[in-house]
Amino acid sequence: MSIEQEFALVKQEFTSFMEYLNTHMRISQSYHSTPRYYGIEEELYISEAHVIQAIGDQPDQSLLELAAETHRTKSAMSMMIRKLEKKGLISKIRTEEDNRKIALTLTKKGLIVYNYHQALDEINYRAMFEKMSQIEEISCKDLEIANKVLKSLIEIPRGELLLIDSVVEKERT
Repeated sequence: MSIEQEFALVKQEFTSFMEYLNTHMRISQSYHSTPRYYGIEEELYISEAHVIQAIGDQPDQSLLELAAETHRTKSAMSMMIRKLEKKGLISKIRTEEDNRKIALTLTKKGLIVYNYHQALDEINYRAMFEKMSQIEEISCKDLEIANKVLKSLIEIPRGELLLIDSVVEKERT
């Protein structure tokens, strides 16, 4: 069966899936644009908390490694790191094995944010799971499939999406 035939069979359900995903992204964008407290005196955006989480999960990463892991450009990550360093949440340390490489670590203040964010995630994820479970019992296999689908969407290169946009635009003119 060709991809066109397969898509014709699932088009309605897939379209609904994408519409729900887009709605979720809009809601998330609103959530992400609101600063909040993470156990310290100043407010942070969730994108800052997520970078702190990534550093806490894997200390001693380089800026490039962190940018790749969090799907950000090197320049965007560099700006974020400067901001977090200025707030006293992270520090840059030259590695012993390669004096040119700078490893990122959390400060005591950054560790407070990390732990606070971890606790928030635990509460929020449990609440989301409970909500999802009210609809239908969700198995680990269901979550594995959902993760594969979402991961495949994340792995579509940005350039490929821009190419699709330009093809659609050419067809319109």
